[in-house]
Amino acid sequence: MDLSHIFDNGSKFDEFKRYRMQGQIDGRNVGVVLATKNKGYDTFALNCADLERLTAAKNNGKVDEAYVVFAKVIDFNTRVYCGQWTLEETQQKMGLLQPRGGRFGEFLVIPPGVAPEEDDPWM
Repeated sequence: MDLSHIFDNGSKFDEFKRYRMQGQIDGRNVGVVLATKNKGYDTFALNCADLERLTAAKNNGKVDEAYVVFAKVIDFNTRVYCGQWTLEETQQKMGLLQPRGGRFGEFLVIPPGVAPEEDDPWM
């Protein structure tokens, strides 16, 4: 499923809690958590509690499909889509990542080379 337009006006997704989104596409309930890259950082951060909630929602049948969407944060209200993983892909790659403590609880740091490649204007 292509979620590259998730942040566009008119998107079928609503952010019901910080970095957690819900939408319906083709009659399927889709859950999304955001892995964000903020200004001044070269890595993405994924909140562990958000990922656990998404996993539980998928396991309990509350969502039909589950994704982690990678987003560059431009400002408070502006995000740019950088890629996506299915929940299953995320779980496979978690062995490469170590949780860290943060202001909003534990999070995973997803470094370049593991995260989806962003568009490179020189390539």
